[in-house]
Amino acid sequence: MLRNSKAEIKRFSLNQADPKYIQERNIINSTPTLKDKTIILVGAGTIGGYLSKLLCAHGAGWGRSGKLLVIDPDILSIENIGRHLLGADSLGLYKAEALSYRLKMDFPHLQINSYAQSITESWKLFSNDCIVVDATGSQTVSIAIPDYLKRQNLTPVLLHSWVHGHGAATVAFLNNRKERSSACFRCLWQIKQNKYSPRFPISKGFIEDTPNFVGCHQSYHAYASTVSMIAATQAMELLHDYLSNTVDNTLRFNIIRHDQCEKRPNTTPDKSISCPICNR
Repeated sequence: MLRNSKAEIKRFSLNQADPKYIQERNIINSTPTLKDKTIILVGAGTIGGYLSKLLCAHGAGWGRSGKLLVIDPDILSIENIGRHLLGADSLGLYKAEALSYRLKMDFPHLQINSYAQSITESWKLFSNDCIVVDATGSQTVSIAIPDYLKRQNLTPVLLHSWVHGHGAATVAFLNNRKERSSACFRCLWQIKQNKYSPRFPISKGFIEDTPNFVGCHQSYHAYASTVSMIAATQAMELLHDYLSNTVDNTLRFNIIRHDQCEKRPNTTPDKSISCPICNR
C-alpha cells in the first residue's frame, strides 16, 4: 500500500530533553552539583563568560531554589570580542545582561538573573548560603568582597579566578569562610614600600607584568582567549573539589609561560598576621 501510495511519509523521532536529563546525563554516580544553590558570579568579562557556561553545565540556576546571579557594570566593546564568549551581536550591551540572555538561550530551564551594576550596589544579594565566584581579575574588587563579608559577619564560600600578567599563568583561590582558619584574598598580599607585594610571587621579573597602555589612561594585558578558558576550567575544577569535599590545596597555580615564571607549587596559605581583614 505504501509503495503504491503517492502520500509523502515523514519520519519523526523523539529526544529526551527534560532538565533532569540535561543536567545529570554527564554526571558520574553521586557527584555533587550546584543544584538548589545560589551562585553569585561577579564579573562577566573574559573569564566570567566562559566560567558562567561551566557553572550552568554543573547545575547553577537549576532546582526549585537554584539561582545564578551575574554582576557586572561594564558594556561590551569592540576590543572585548577577541577573547570573550560574547560576539559582535552583543556590542553596546551590558555584559551581565547579554551574557544572561545567552545562557538562557542555551539553558532555558535555569533561573538566571543579571545585575548591570557595580559590586558596591550589589551587597544586598550576598548571604551566608551563597557561593561567590569572583572572576573580575581586579585586586580592588577581590579585596573589597571579603572585607564587606567580614564587616557583615557573612560566611559564604568565596572563589577567586584570575590571569597573571600577559597570560603567563592562571590562578584559582578558594576562601571557605565557614572555616575560621581559611585565609582570605587579602592574606595573599603584603605591603612593601607602600605597595602591594604578593606573598607567593610568580613572575621572574616585573617587566613581563607591565600592562599595555592605549589612549587616555587605558591599560590592558594582552593574552589569547585560550588563557581565559584555562582560568575558567581551573576555577571550576577547584569548585568541583570543594563540592566533593576533596580540596587538597586552596591556592592553585597553572604556569603557562615557564620562561617568565618561577616554579610555584599549589598550596593552602595560612592567614596572614598582617591582614587587616582577618585580624579585624
